[in-house]
Amino acid sequence: MANLEGLLAYTEQVVHFTPPELGELVDHFGFPVNLAAEYVKATDADLDAKKRLESAKKALQLIDHMRSGENGLRGKIFDVLTASMLATASTLSIHLYESMPMADVPCDEAYRITAETLRGAAGPEWRSVNRLNGFADEFDCIGRTLIDADIKRNPTHGANRMPDYVDAIVNKRVNTSGVVSVKRSRNDFMRFDGAANFGQVGVQIALQEAMRRAKGRSFTVAGRNMYHAGRLEFFVRQAVQQGFLCIAMLNTGGRGRVSSYPDGLDPIMGTNPFSFGVPDGKNGIVFDMATSAQTEGLVNVCKANGLVLPMWILRGHDNRPTTNPADLYLAQNPAILLPAGAHKGTGAAEMVELMIDQTSGRQVGQSPPAKTNAFYLHLLDLKGIADIGIVAEFANKVASINTASGKPGRLPGTRGQAALEEAHRTNIVRIPLESWNAVLTLHKEHCTKA
Repeated sequence: MANLEGLLAYTEQVVHFTPPELGELVDHFGFPVNLAAEYVKATDADLDAKKRLESAKKALQLIDHMRSGENGLRGKIFDVLTASMLATASTLSIHLYESMPMADVPCDEAYRITAETLRGAAGPEWRSVNRLNGFADEFDCIGRTLIDADIKRNPTHGANRMPDYVDAIVNKRVNTSGVVSVKRSRNDFMRFDGAANFGQVGVQIALQEAMRRAKGRSFTVAGRNMYHAGRLEFFVRQAVQQGFLCIAMLNTGGRGRVSSYPDGLDPIMGTNPFSFGVPDGKNGIVFDMATSAQTEGLVNVCKANGLVLPMWILRGHDNRPTTNPADLYLAQNPAILLPAGAHKGTGAAEMVELMIDQTSGRQVGQSPPAKTNAFYLHLLDLKGIADIGIVAEFANKVASINTASGKPGRLPGTRGQAALEEAHRTNIVRIPLESWNAVLTLHKEHCTKA
């Protein structure tokens, strides 16, 4: 979870009441004893972090219930109590998120079990209908994108997605027999239809064609009508490893729209991620980010693990910040996932939306189904027109920069790529224990061989 150091610094500046001061609040202002008790437990560093978080959440519920209509000095005291408990709960959640119990799983076993589980959910009649270079079939590709995310320490797009993927297969929200097809083609552009199959399948097929056609020049592909596509970095990395500069984007339709304007009350866009990649003669440098303050996947992980969110991620329909991740998934009046960088994130998300809609073929008035992805990929072959040595030169400059923390600078994606190389060496991937246990349960349910 990002911004940990900034949040900890903020927490240190927040006023925290001592037990004697809380006693005065109880005696002189009529504050309930149970609120004081939960506050004391939440701020007691000697208690277990999970118990402290539960007390902070209870304290916030009590404060929210009592705060209505309070003005003057009592209202100001409630505001200070709220800020104190929000900062405490956010810090505890970050600690618990970063120290989640992990399962050490052999990489080959993780790849096998995820793919087998997806095949099992599709049923014995399922047959592969799309050709994906370097993968056994569609489910092998999908499983590898998930485990690759866990390896690179992005559990928001890793094995924790499996329950949703399996549910989508079983309840026919995704067409696992959909054949990805070309809907329009010219010498510098191709448009694909994903046939309601998984997004990883559609994007991978389009990427393969783009890399074939972009040799010695540039080529653009776009497509729509497909389910969740996962992390863009997985696809952009393949392009830069083959010497292409790559720009990629995704947008989301239907219920997957969770983001808006900095003060918007209605979700009009998805997290609309974009990714840039440049080749360096090896594995390349890849930057991948959502245009929202955090990914929807992180909110989902926090929801599944009973954690709260930092205050700058969600805003409720009442236009107040909320730290409850479940608020994003309310059937009526869901919270808004705030844009990254306020209006700048909104502007970036809008351009991603428009560029994809124009190139992928959305028509005026057409409303995409829920949780469907559309994409845009542009490749430029840099062989013979660029000196890739400038990447190493710039990396050395970044590494030598003076920082307040004393930590060396680094180019984006390098930590994840180093983790991938370590996983290949050890054949071990670390997956959040709860997520992996859920995968094993699904595997047992849908496969004849456990």
